[in-house]
Amino acid sequence: MRTFTEQQRRILDASEELFFRYGFARVTTEEIARNAGISKKTLYNVFASKSDIVSIAYIRAARDVRDTYRTLTFDDVSAYRKNISTLLETASTTLARFSMPLLEDLQTHEPRLHARFELARDRWLYGMLRDALTKGQMVGAIRPAVQPTIAAAVLARLTMAVAHPDHRPKDGYVPTLATMLRIVLDGVIRP
Repeated sequence: MRTFTEQQRRILDASEELFFRYGFARVTTEEIARNAGISKKTLYNVFASKSDIVSIAYIRAARDVRDTYRTLTFDDVSAYRKNISTLLETASTTLARFSMPLLEDLQTHEPRLHARFELARDRWLYGMLRDALTKGQMVGAIRPAVQPTIAAAVLARLTMAVAHPDHRPKDGYVPTLATMLRIVLDGVIRP
């Protein structure tokens, strides 16, 4: 597993902040370097391009969720609901680091990179949820009638909706993550 130097972390943190606010196209490498407190030359010595920076930032975000997943156990019925909620909250918070303006910019200016992000996100998020639900069903924490593959797909979409509230309707009530989790998980997890 790749570990990041302090300099790489500063660059990734600075770029995530700028990308979140302004999208991909409007952020320059000069701005990233300035916000990271380094020269543009140093930036290019660490990362080959702006696309490389956003790719590594996305990989780092996915790793953050995967690391949380690895610390959780899904074979304890009494802790199952808490652990699945922790996983969903972590995924939602982490995915929210990549704003809709950023993702839309990538779709326009870097469509192949955007497609890779979408595919990777769907695979790792869906995979972790499916595995957690399957384990939960094996230990009796999940209702027998629930199909883990379908429930994982629903929970993955819910997580994306929470991560990107600007994609939800603006004219209606938008429930909190806790409310959505309670409603969905009540249908999945045994009382």
